[in-house]
Amino acid sequence: MGRTRTVGLRGSASEHAAEARRELVGLYRCQGMSERRITERLAADGIVNAATGEPYSLTTVAKDVSVMVRRWRQASGEAMENHVAEQLAQLNEVKRQGFESGNLQAVLGALKLEARLLGLEAPEKVAVSHAGMPAITEMLVVCREYGPDGEAGEPVEEPAAPAW
Repeated sequence: MGRTRTVGLRGSASEHAAEARRELVGLYRCQGMSERRITERLAADGIVNAATGEPYSLTTVAKDVSVMVRRWRQASGEAMENHVAEQLAQLNEVKRQGFESGNLQAVLGALKLEARLLGLEAPEKVAVSHAGMPAITEMLVVCREYGPDGEAGEPVEEPAAPAW
């Protein structure tokens, strides 16, 4: 096993060591390792608890993973906010230049993109045609005619087509 590195000293050194361990745990997690495998890997790398000299427990590694996942979520949220802010700034510039040059198509396009970016568009209405109804109606008739147990029952009349 070789050299043993201890992690978990008192005071700020302990905090730095815990942070270094979490970074390593995060790296191993990104490589697809399970918490159990990370625990084994830390021990194999000689990274142990300085207070006990023992390998870190599965509980400690699980807590480290939770801390790192929380940080990643926060960072991704901030990255998304920054990206949206940058996109809005660019769209504002397009609108400004469009108004200055009299290019209302550019302004309209920027407004549409801005609404999409901010989720302000109304849901699209979808037209439903009657084209698929004969096959569905036929299937309903067959299902009702034979019933759930596959036995022929009383024939069922074909339902009327919807009025849409």
